[in-house]
Amino acid sequence: MIYMLCMIDICWSFGAVLRCLMEGDFKHLFFHFLLTMIGIIILIGFQYLY
Repeated sequence: MIYMLCMIDICWSFGAVLRCLMEGDFKHLFFHFLLTMIGIIILIGFQYLY
């Protein structure tokens, strides 16, 4: 369940990062990049726990 949520979070955030790059919106770019990183860290953490 958490694995699925993280995958959705990463995909959604990565898509948002790409959109921000296209539009040159660097304020939101950092925020979405941070969300993507958090999602990846949680995903890796759960891989090690289980």
